[in-house]
Amino acid sequence: ATAPDDTGWLKSQAAISIKLSAKEESGTASVGFTKLQNPARIGKQKHVPSAANEAFWYEFGTAHGEKAQPFMLQAYESMKEKVLDTFVAKLKEAFNEVFGS
Repeated sequence: ATAPDDTGWLKSQAAISIKLSAKEESGTASVGFTKLQNPARIGKQKHVPSAANEAFWYEFGTAHGEKAQPFMLQAYESMKEKVLDTFVAKLKEAFNEVFGS
């Protein structure tokens, strides 16, 4: 699944946020979009939404009748096993590096 984005700008605004606890014993990672506005649209429209807003509206539709064009859930579903497998493999590598085999 791909984002409905003619110019590639929305795709360029995908971001990963990683937050660790104070002692770095736990953390979270989030995938989403930035809050930046598309510079090509500034000054040409009355309201220029952020990338996060545009992605949300594409995914779920709008109250103004714009139909949903889901892409994030489809991308997640198609890649979740590969992502989890890669994460577990990298985590095992790190543990082996720190603690030995």
